[in-house]
Amino acid sequence: MTKVYDLDKARDVIRKFCAYQERSQKQVRERLRKMGLIDEAVDLLISEVIQENYLNEERFARAFVRGKHGIKGWGRKRLERELKHHEVSAYILRKAMEEIDEQAYDEKLETLASKKWEETKEPNRFKKGKKVVDFLIRRGYESDAVWEIVHRLLSEK
Repeated sequence: MTKVYDLDKARDVIRKFCAYQERSQKQVRERLRKMGLIDEAVDLLISEVIQENYLNEERFARAFVRGKHGIKGWGRKRLERELKHHEVSAYILRKAMEEIDEQAYDEKLETLASKKWEETKEPNRFKKGKKVVDFLIRRGYESDAVWEIVHRLLSEK
């Protein structure tokens, strides 16, 4: 049996939900629907929390990019894919990507590549290079940049 929420209780819950960490509109909408609210009430509450600045899609996207790139080391492609999953608009996606510093991005890619190269226990250096490439592409880095670094690692080691 699902718990039934009145509008005031749902308003309090969703404010706390948004205050705890940045959320996308999609996350808030899903949370409100799980609470059993009808679409009209969901739309009303979303517009309220936006007006009260609990919910801000651009702020969410920028924080998402900073966090996932800085902590998890995700590349641009993965970040874009995940933000599209959150149904962020193309304009906000572009604004969020401005959070990535080019030099820091290149350094992160270089660090991840070197670390993965050292961790990979493969005697054949070409297979080892392929494993590193696959790892970095899964992380969302652009294939041309990945191949450039792996070619450099292959020639050095």
